[in-house]
Amino acid sequence: MKRIISLLLVLALAAGLAACGGGTPAPSSTSAPGTAGQPTVAMGRWVEQEVLTMDGMAPSEAYQKEDGTVVVWMMREDPQTYERSFQRYASADGVNFTEDPPDYMAKLTGSVIVVMPLGDGSTIFGTYTVEGEGEAASYQQAYFYCRDGAEPQPLDLEALVPEGNVLLGLTPIGPTSMVVAYSPPDGPEERQSGNSNNAEGYIYDLASGTKGADVDFTLAKNSMSSSNGTPLTNAVNTGDRLLYVVGAADGPQLCEMGLDGQSKVLLDKCDFLGNYSPSAVDKDKNYYMLNDTGISRVVYGGTLQEQVVEDRAFAYASPELYAAKLLAAADGSFYMCALNTGGSTATAPLYRYVFDENLPSEPENTITVWSLVASDTVKAAITQFKKSNPDTEVDYTVAMEDRPGVTTQDLLTTLVTELLAGKGPDVIVCDGFDYAPYVEKGIFADLSGVLNKDDFKENLVDSYFTDAGTFILPMRWKLPIVFGLPEEVAALKTLDDVQAAILEAPAQEPGLATDSDNFYAWKEPAEQPAMLLPGVNRVLDFVLGSGMPAIVTAEDVNEENLRRTYEFVRSVGQYYSLQGVADG
Repeated sequence: MKRIISLLLVLALAAGLAACGGGTPAPSSTSAPGTAGQPTVAMGRWVEQEVLTMDGMAPSEAYQKEDGTVVVWMMREDPQTYERSFQRYASADGVNFTEDPPDYMAKLTGSVIVVMPLGDGSTIFGTYTVEGEGEAASYQQAYFYCRDGAEPQPLDLEALVPEGNVLLGLTPIGPTSMVVAYSPPDGPEERQSGNSNNAEGYIYDLASGTKGADVDFTLAKNSMSSSNGTPLTNAVNTGDRLLYVVGAADGPQLCEMGLDGQSKVLLDKCDFLGNYSPSAVDKDKNYYMLNDTGISRVVYGGTLQEQVVEDRAFAYASPELYAAKLLAAADGSFYMCALNTGGSTATAPLYRYVFDENLPSEPENTITVWSLVASDTVKAAITQFKKSNPDTEVDYTVAMEDRPGVTTQDLLTTLVTELLAGKGPDVIVCDGFDYAPYVEKGIFADLSGVLNKDDFKENLVDSYFTDAGTFILPMRWKLPIVFGLPEEVAALKTLDDVQAAILEAPAQEPGLATDSDNFYAWKEPAEQPAMLLPGVNRVLDFVLGSGMPAIVTAEDVNEENLRRTYEFVRSVGQYYSLQGVADG
């Protein structure tokens, strides 16, 4: 009978489940003939490669030049001054990147805050300078048109924006042009921000310095995230037009804007698109979008979405990773610029996805993971596991997503049937169902022979190391924290101490919630409650999270401590007028 190990045990054995991965657009698998008596082997699968990682930086832009060179801009922000610096990296082979600082960077005036590549490889830089100090300080914005081997060309914003209007933003379109968007000022005079609902604009050719067609923002306004946002924030430049996503009553729409300034809807009701998902276009104007399930494509002029890259084990599925930019390269591969906040220091990894037709479509070694619902912990663990085990594939099944409409009980029945038949997944995440019957039936593997209890925090795992064996460990746990003045925190040794401190201090305001305007409002010490507990669930989280070992033991339930816990919840709930706490 196939034996199953829980996910945390795999994590403990492998120091975390981890990532390796790759693409040509919509490639198809081939087959390799087997030897006599052996089946034919399907060939070809996507591979993920981490080709560049920068510590303490964030991704800014990625594009490909006409000669095939892949260019990536990275940004570093000073945590004290918030000033940004940008570095450019380039690769001729798409894999080996080296720093490629342009000469014009040192000649820009002010601090660079934004980088906007144009279709021909030239770049628009936005900068700012501070004039004056304190309350008298003012920020002056400037833009520069830069080309390798040429002097930076400052853009005359007063000439670009009609008198009486405020610049909303610049968006590259075509090889050397940009959309100039502006509106009348909105709000207080000192703020002088615009309102994108009133946006107007035109197309300006930077190479010739001439104004082109006026822009119709009727459709584009729906793509703006706020009333004072920059138009076309999610647009991608195809080289002769823009493709962008807008929100509509019936769902997102994929639209295009040409160099004539006019827009039209290319694809209606495309629920798979989102305003904030990284997107890209290839040389044929096909549109790609990245989310945590993979890379989707809409063929230019088509009406259907197709999944091009799909692998839940790749880095883009990790909750610790923010995907910032997507690049569809000319050779059919893809690049994802990301920000990883999972470690002690944020890193900016660049991943390449390439379709390798010489690899079997199914790896020789595969671990199957099963859970009822999607788990960020599982996704992060898989990413870590594959970093240490690049030759092992991880197939992650989310039962309620893969079989929508099927009840939880039916999903579990199917799982048990497969397991008893010696089939089913290798790793099960027990999210919301009792694992004890699986242990009793001998389905879960006993890992007491390979796990050392001393490697774990004893108070977290003690109840899982039993005489019968070790079959499961928790993936996550909550650590309740109380913070305050050292002497006050040191005095809270028992639940009685906590209750007394709460009842002796002022009560919190009735109806207080974490999203209340006054939740973080300053109060004089004499007016401050001892603890902020917005809602009875927060009280339960605190007392059960810190006191559960005293209530439930491996042998029984301590009824006295359980009764004392409910007395605490009732007393504090009544004092704070929390909804759902009975008067009696």
